[in-house]
Amino acid sequence: MVLTQRLRLVWRRKRQLVAIAILLALPLIIAYWRAQIGRPQPGGPNWRTTQADPVREEVIRWQIGRHRLRDEICFVSVSEEPLVNTAFARRFASEPYIQPVTDSDLRAPGSPMLLSSKRSNGFTEAATGKPALRFTLRELKWSSDTEVEVDGSGASALMSGDFGTFIVVWTDGKWQVKEYRPLGQM
Repeated sequence: MVLTQRLRLVWRRKRQLVAIAILLALPLIIAYWRAQIGRPQPGGPNWRTTQADPVREEVIRWQIGRHRLRDEICFVSVSEEPLVNTAFARRFASEPYIQPVTDSDLRAPGSPMLLSSKRSNGFTEAATGKPALRFTLRELKWSSDTEVEVDGSGASALMSGDFGTFIVVWTDGKWQVKEYRPLGQM
């Protein structure tokens, strides 16, 4: 009888310890799964379509980090369609120095972005006279669901800039520029 009572007591304590361990681990497990559900995973029918703008955003941010040395305004273009550029530029709403290339920029003169004469040797924003940079991205060529090549260019003056191909890879749940292959200078 004493042995039976001891066994019951031991089993009761083991169940209590298991229950406590589960209760302690449950919030960590839930947090992990929430993070996994919210994080996009490569592949699937719409993956490339939904990831085109995040890829472009990473390339634009990489270009800005490389070329923006002063307080320049940065004009971005990802399409010949001004509405597409405006929609894309909303990704940078918290950074007012990044603006879309609009219809008036493509038609000039009198556009927000003008080519200056000898005074500033480059692009300036017409409204403020601040120096400006222009970044253009074009075709995306998907090598796989986790690697894409992006043709792009950056310019600060009429004959000052470069163009090339950006190799962008999906690493640790985000897009990163892995390599830039310059093809020429403007």
